[in-house]
Amino acid sequence: IVEGQTLLLDIATVVDNEAVVLTDGFVEGDIKDGKELALENKRDRESGFPLELLERGYQIDIRHAESCRQDDKRRILNTIAGNVPPAELDSREPDLEEEAFTRVNKQLRSIFAEAASRKAAEV
Repeated sequence: IVEGQTLLLDIATVVDNEAVVLTDGFVEGDIKDGKELALENKRDRESGFPLELLERGYQIDIRHAESCRQDDKRRILNTIAGNVPPAELDSREPDLEEEAFTRVNKQLRSIFAEAASRKAAEV
């Protein structure tokens, strides 16, 4: 990860055999009707994301996330921590007290909170 680089994050789930994706920003389909309708299109596209999943996102803690393989989790956490040489990403145990985890948790929680606030406005 390069200092100052902004990474986009999409969060997906399946509802009634259909993918529902929360995107960090707009996708091409959101702006198809012009920039003035982009937010409305994004809201419509994301409206099927279950509120209960959004609410679970308020408590997310990346340090307790799961992955299929333990070495993937170690690599991801060490990359987030940002203080591990590339050659040691797979072997060094992550320092779970790193401030980077607090920052990432806040960013992730804000994504869920923003999506939940749009959903609450629909009611």
